[in-house]
Amino acid sequence: MGERLFLITDAVEKSEGAYPHVRRQDRFTLPDGTLSGSAITLAEGIRNCVQHVGIPLEEAVRMATVYPARLMGYTDRGAIRAGYRANLTLLDADGNAAGVYIDGQYSQ
Repeated sequence: MGERLFLITDAVEKSEGAYPHVRRQDRFTLPDGTLSGSAITLAEGIRNCVQHVGIPLEEAVRMATVYPARLMGYTDRGAIRAGYRANLTLLDADGNAAGVYIDGQYSQ
């Protein structure tokens, strides 16, 4: 697949105003049932790729990091390298978010 398939999140949480989203398990819809966004995290998306599609974990992580960064033209993120932004999400053995680094500072 190369870099042709990537993961993003379009998760929404707003439920008022001009577009009142209604949470329905793993998705949000408008009141008329029209799909309006996801309710899963990016970590869940990675896990779904591995468990349900058979994509190797390393590739699923690249699909959520390296490929979107390149597509958007970022040259300072998508990998752990000197000079890159130190924004990282730590995952536990089950693929759940266990902590984050934002600009190199740890937060749980």
